Amino acid sequence: MNISLVRDFAQLPPVGNRPLYAPPSTDITDNGALSRNGSCLYQAFSESYLLRVVHRQTGDSPAQQAFHSLLQHASQGSLSVEEWKTLQTRCANALPLAEKNSFDNAICQYTTREEVHAVNLQEIQSINEPCARISAKHDGRASVRKVVEFGLHTLLSILLGKHSGRKR
Repeated sequence: MNISLVRDFAQLPPVGNRPLYAPPSTDITDNGALSRNGSCLYQAFSESYLLRVVHRQTGDSPAQQAFHSLLQHASQGSLSVEEWKTLQTRCANALPLAEKNSFDNAICQYTTREEVHAVNLQEIQSINEPCARISAKHDGRASVRKVVEFGLHTLLSILLGKHSGRKR
């Protein structure tokens, strides 16, 4: 089996967690368990390759080159006033309604599981359809610990029928 881990060093470390290469966490939380598992997996890699060509933003047009420069300056914390103004044109409150609506089905990332649960519940409620709720069954104390350790849910909500499949 081949597994590739790719990192852009201009990106920020994981939000609310440690990078895979950090020493494992001793926290007794969902993030602590993920940190321990991720660190063990990372340490099992025996080969690494350094990629020397940046493909983060390519293109030769003046707009593409300006955007590449903006990304570079943002990663170094040295945005110019003009670059900052360019970014402000992409803020949600500056976009036309049609463009805002185009993000309705976009994939979103959240920093905590609580946020994910809240958004999922909001989506289920917005569909306004009957929902089946299934409680997990545990086979002993060890399985209950695994539920907590691996971030598994004790209650599963299922909507029957065909729905829009919103990703957000």
